Amino acid sequence: MMYRAIPQILAEDIARGNCVLFVGAGLSMAYGLPGWRDLIKQLCENLGVGEDTDPLRVAQVYEYREGRQRLNAHIISRTQTSSINPKDLQLHIKLANLGVTIWITTNYDDLIEKAFDCEEVKKCIGKICKPVIRDEDISYLPQNAVILIKLHGDNKQPSTLTVTKNDYFTYPQRFPLITQKVADLLTGKTFLFIGYSLQDPDFSQLQAKIAYHLEKHARKAYAVLDDIDNFNWDDLASRNIHITQIQR
Repeated sequence: MMYRAIPQILAEDIARGNCVLFVGAGLSMAYGLPGWRDLIKQLCENLGVGEDTDPLRVAQVYEYREGRQRLNAHIISRTQTSSINPKDLQLHIKLANLGVTIWITTNYDDLIEKAFDCEEVKKCIGKICKPVIRDEDISYLPQNAVILIKLHGDNKQPSTLTVTKNDYFTYPQRFPLITQKVADLLTGKTFLFIGYSLQDPDFSQLQAKIAYHLEKHARKAYAVLDDIDNFNWDDLASRNIHITQIQR
């Protein structure tokens, strides 16, 4: 298995406050929450299609047949965290204690917020975590806070959930300020991806635009992965993403 140590430049960017932590479903899955495919699995069964069908199309057709309320209700019920003790969120707590002040997540759950509410993190960081879910949230960010951009919405605010193909394609129109904020961060900050599928269509589209405009001046990003084949390794490398692979 290929293995690379965490680059020194990444550690320096974290220490300087120049890093953005991008967290995907992989981190929540460690605590029993579903990944994207598992989240859509029941919808596939209801629609009578195979589990390998494009998840965005599955969600789109399910919304058409059953209605948006039932689609949202499914997402909300599967991403509840009331049974999870914040003290058990050791992965989240360790990441929070790194001191990174800007986070982005595509997760619908509130595990990151719960981690920052733990006494251990409060003592170490001394900052509150402020979610950004809608454009207007950007206007109310307090000073000296950890910013958490919830790119696909929050399960406590059903109207913000990004689930279907139409949701993905219209996101820049529905949330233009958040889209611009993420673009600015990609331009000026070093990104570290953990538990995130770098094939996500909205991120890939945004990153491709930035790479087109900045060309060789685009910043290198980093991703922590536990399993990747040579093809996907080269695909990510071609997109200026450095892979740090962990051994099982």
